[in-house]
Amino acid sequence: MPSTPPGFLILDDALAAAREGDQVTLAGDEGRHAAKVARIGVGELLLLTDSPGRQVLAEVTAARKESLDLQLLADPS
Repeated sequence: MPSTPPGFLILDDALAAAREGDQVTLAGDEGRHAAKVARIGVGELLLLTDSPGRQVLAEVTAARKESLDLQLLADPS
C-alpha cells in the first residue's frame, strides 16, 4: 500500500503562478521543521499546500539546515 508523502504548509500564495518543473524553497518554520525535525532529505517527496488550498507534489532537490529546495512534479491544483 503506498504511503502519503508528508505535508507542509506554505503560508503565502506561492503556488498561484507555479507550474510543473518550477523550483520553490520551503523555508521558515516549516522548512526548519522539515529539515531538522523530520530529517527530510534529497529525493524525498512532499505534499505542499498553500493558504488558498492549492496542493502539489514536490521532490526535494537540496536540503540545508533550515530549508529545502523542491521541484514541483505537477501543476498545483
